[in-house]
Amino acid sequence: MIDLTVCFTYFRSLTLANLSAALYSVRRQNLSHARSLVVVDNNTDDDVGSIQHVIDALDFPIPVHLHSYKHGDLSRAQSWSTNVTVRHADTQWVFYTRADYLLDFGKIG
Repeated sequence: MIDLTVCFTYFRSLTLANLSAALYSVRRQNLSHARSLVVVDNNTDDDVGSIQHVIDALDFPIPVHLHSYKHGDLSRAQSWSTNVTVRHADTQWVFYTRADYLLDFGKIG
């Protein structure tokens, strides 16, 4: 059996509704191989409490670690947040996704 970290980015051009829908599709996955979910907020206008509320409402069966970066640097776009997210992984294997992706419910399994 492999241990897996699910890595997820949420970035500036999206809304809390996008975040909720995409995290819902992650929540519907078979997370039995996942050790944790890492969520990175890349410079959104949303406050950390609002983001955490969306995460908490989905009641994930694995630990969720939220990291918020309010850096103000518009050049730190998708590739920057992908690298930061994966660096927070605590396993050798990662499944990377982002807040504008709605996954089929059986992608992780």
